[in-house]
Amino acid sequence: MHISYGLGAIFATVIASVQAQSTSCPFAAGSAPFASLTATTLNYAQNFKIAITPYTVTLTIDNTTTVLQACNAPTQTPGAITVPVSSVSINQEAVLGFIERLNKQSSISSIGSQYATSSCTQTKPTSGSSQITFGTTGINVSKAILSEQSPLAQGEWLVFFDAFYGFTGNSIQTFATIANQYKCLQGKVNSYKTAKAAIANALPIAVISAADLSTNTVVAPQNVKFWTTLIQDAGAVPLVASDSSSFQNLAHTADLIFDTTNEGTTSYDILLWNKIYGLNPQTQGYNFLNGFKSQIWRFDHIADEGHNDFYQSSPAQPELLLADVISVLSEKYFGVGFENKWTRNLANSAGYEQVTAACPATFTMHYNGVYCTDSNTFTPDFGRYYNPSGIPLTQTEVPTTTLAAGVVGGIVGGVLVGLALIAGAVWFIGRKRTLSGADKTGQSPFTWVKDAVSGRRFATLEEEDIISPANVPIKAVNTNRVVNGATGSVLLGEDSAGRV
Repeated sequence: MHISYGLGAIFATVIASVQAQSTSCPFAAGSAPFASLTATTLNYAQNFKIAITPYTVTLTIDNTTTVLQACNAPTQTPGAITVPVSSVSINQEAVLGFIERLNKQSSISSIGSQYATSSCTQTKPTSGSSQITFGTTGINVSKAILSEQSPLAQGEWLVFFDAFYGFTGNSIQTFATIANQYKCLQGKVNSYKTAKAAIANALPIAVISAADLSTNTVVAPQNVKFWTTLIQDAGAVPLVASDSSSFQNLAHTADLIFDTTNEGTTSYDILLWNKIYGLNPQTQGYNFLNGFKSQIWRFDHIADEGHNDFYQSSPAQPELLLADVISVLSEKYFGVGFENKWTRNLANSAGYEQVTAACPATFTMHYNGVYCTDSNTFTPDFGRYYNPSGIPLTQTEVPTTTLAAGVVGGIVGGVLVGLALIAGAVWFIGRKRTLSGADKTGQSPFTWVKDAVSGRRFATLEEEDIISPANVPIKAVNTNRVVNGATGSVLLGEDSAGRV
């Protein structure tokens, strides 16, 4: 078999270090451990390929091919890495979460300090020997993972990493559960979209942005397709700012902001955001700005010594990432007890949550791993300026409260009815005064008003005993009103309890 390596020199070092079989093989002699997996295909991931035979796995990233062989294979494939491996080193982003989700954290022999953002890696050495190294001097996967265009595409890399453990991490079954949870969450959102399809303002508008922290300027987010897919799956309308000018134009329409800057070791707080974007929570004219209730979100809640956990662990947990964003848009979706894993609101955040060294015996999902049940209902807390065509209104077209034409007509009609009642009351009082002799015969029924005003005599309807609330019906005017996306029937002239 011919095996080509795009990074030949690098892989020669890796292969030489892993030729020896692990000290113990979990596969029975004569069994074909991968026979049931030979039909495995990828449904989401685009940046790696996999081919499985009963004893081997071939993985391809770009032009680099890696062949893995089961430790009980009857014959050895030249250049193949024997699996399962027992030790790995992590020297790049986006790897740690997959190793932990496979419950293989004990196999991590070393990890770079900037990537050690979980409780189980706090005491791991930063360097050391291992059978496999994930990094630029070994099997380089970070760029391929983080350039996938959807959360599920990133999550499917779980299968890639499990191949190095001989599929003893149950990645096929685990990813099936991940995809089902993700699709169920999407279903909750889609149910709301379907129910509100004919109603304007039903969905929130989210502006996605990023910053160059070396110049404190707004720039286009990395991997735009990934972010727009995530935000749309979570139930918002994604708009992407590519620079300061486009951000200013889009921000006037926004219900909330998602800043996706990978800040490295920079401490990102509201003051830095103010400096970059030229706005603060008290700035007028932006609906997402409202003091401590402003909606300025980032994905950096968890950190360790200044290093953000998001790019280490979120690729392996796409269903939790979607749940995190849904909880931002629909606060009541989970009810009491849910704490956001990665999302953090700069407007009211006390800062990063630091990782502790309390390592669980096995990997556990945040919030018990259940994100989609019959009791979960998606009802966004935002959404004023969205229309069903998907095109946001411009700033000049955006009203703070929208009244339908029928409402305006109803209000005008109500005013005219009120004026007619007053005129009728004045005429009845004038007529009674004439019959009683208080006013001259032939005098206009309205003349008494002028006399009353000049003499500072302000008679009330009740005093004249002509009209009282008990004996004059007030006709309610029925109309429709559209406010903040909700359409309802309104009776002009009745109070909130339905009384007129």
